[in-house]
Amino acid sequence: MSLFVALSSYLSLTKGKEMRKLEITLTEEQYQHIQEEIKYGGRTMLAEETMGGYEITLHVGVPNIYTYLEINYINKIDLGEVEFKLK
Repeated sequence: MSLFVALSSYLSLTKGKEMRKLEITLTEEQYQHIQEEIKYGGRTMLAEETMGGYEITLHVGVPNIYTYLEINYINKIDLGEVEFKLK
């Protein structure tokens, strides 16, 4: 299946449906750390002539005692505790 067909199918399924939001509040330091890791990863991928992506993982303890965020691109980095809201 081509990317165009897959995207068209997805858009027709979600058309008219309101998407929910996940809002994560970051400190300035956490935000800067993410930006630097994305820049570093992009330079590394370009230098190695490879393609890839990154993942951002929100870990939520139950009950909601401790919630933290990780980014995994070139390195796995624990960004520390964050606040989040489902809207």
